[in-house]
Amino acid sequence: MKPFANTPGDDANSIFNEAMSLFDKLFAAQELEPVVYDFLEAWWDGDYENAYDLLSSDSPLRNGLARDEWVALRQRWHEEAQPENGRAPHIRELDEDIEDELDDDEEKEDDDLNSPEDGNEKEEEDDEDESFVVEAYWSLECKETPLDSQLKELPKATAIFPDTGRHWFWVNYTLIDQDDEWRIHDMSDEGAKTLALSPDEIRERLYEIEQHLKEQDEELEKEHKEQDEELEKEHKEQDEELEKEHKEQDEELEKEHKEQDEEL
Repeated sequence: MKPFANTPGDDANSIFNEAMSLFDKLFAAQELEPVVYDFLEAWWDGDYENAYDLLSSDSPLRNGLARDEWVALRQRWHEEAQPENGRAPHIRELDEDIEDELDDDEEKEDDDLNSPEDGNEKEEEDDEDESFVVEAYWSLECKETPLDSQLKELPKATAIFPDTGRHWFWVNYTLIDQDDEWRIHDMSDEGAKTLALSPDEIRERLYEIEQHLKEQDEELEKEHKEQDEELEKEHKEQDEELEKEHKEQDEELEKEHKEQDEEL
């Protein structure tokens, strides 16, 4: 019999393998945020070689340029813009329900037009090219230059502080798994989209962000409380164990003393 012949156990093996695959993806997703921060930090510091390497091989942000060309253009921009003091106070992976809202409507229409066979092929491709979205609020002190429009990874500033030249940006980065490494494939300029919203829509979005931050705080508070309770429980158990040991030792000593007294 072949080791993996079709048997009733194959279904269980398949389910197990799918579950492990999902676990691997979820575990790997924890590494998404550092990739975005590393990209931003490299880009701020003028380490454009590293920034280029953190983009996927087919990333639109490479703009079809070879590594040397991409780096050279940004070095020219760096000399003119003089970027410094980059900060990223908020970087987080978006929840799946929020990611779903970011799906392209045109893509859905294309799926409807596909034949069942094409649909199956599309589904297989989507499984292989699963992506994740990371949201980032970041800022940078820099000057505006004529080269700004040529840098596809440079979003539109949502706010500018004239005194320092600090520009604030809000971007969603799409990451994909490429050769077992997470790489940035594309970005969505959420700041530019927000600037096009009505005041009511902006207030609604700000409320959503406020609620999310509140939920994060509550979750952290809950985690800290659970950790404190767990530590308190461990300490209590350790104290009880020590007390038990001391009691046993005292009883043993008392027994020895009693035996010695009886012998005398």
